[in-house]
Amino acid sequence: MLTTGRSIYFDAEEFDDLAEYYDSLDDLAQAEVLIKKGLDIHPDNHQLMLKKAKLMMHRSLYNKALDFLNANFSGYDLDLYLLKIECLLFLNLRSEASALTMEAIKEEKHEPEALYAELGFLYVEYDLYDEAIMYFEKSLEFNSENEDVLLELSY
Repeated sequence: MLTTGRSIYFDAEEFDDLAEYYDSLDDLAQAEVLIKKGLDIHPDNHQLMLKKAKLMMHRSLYNKALDFLNANFSGYDLDLYLLKIECLLFLNLRSEASALTMEAIKEEKHEPEALYAELGFLYVEYDLYDEAIMYFEKSLEFNSENEDVLLELSY
């Protein structure tokens, strides 16, 4: 489609998969083109909009990504909360990130083990080791054999 210029219909999941593929190749420009094309056809698709925000964050456009997330999403979604928390941590807005983290913990509808592990990994990325340790230890309360968490915690 991109080479010939002819329009080919893909559903939103296919655009997301293709963008993920180019992202894995570190071809962010191509991933962005695919997300834009996908949103042209599927403007309200949740996954494509999250992917758009992730690509902004890959380009260190954290303010822009946070504004986009706040303008286009409401309600609880674990991926949404994690992206917002990451933006806030990057922008050194730790109190806001902490408040949103507590809100995510309160609202979590998924497996608590996964939530706490993801929070731990996120806080490690920003060298907030005390918080990361706390979240990793909480995750281990639900699954004491999670090798990824144990490895990161030992670090």
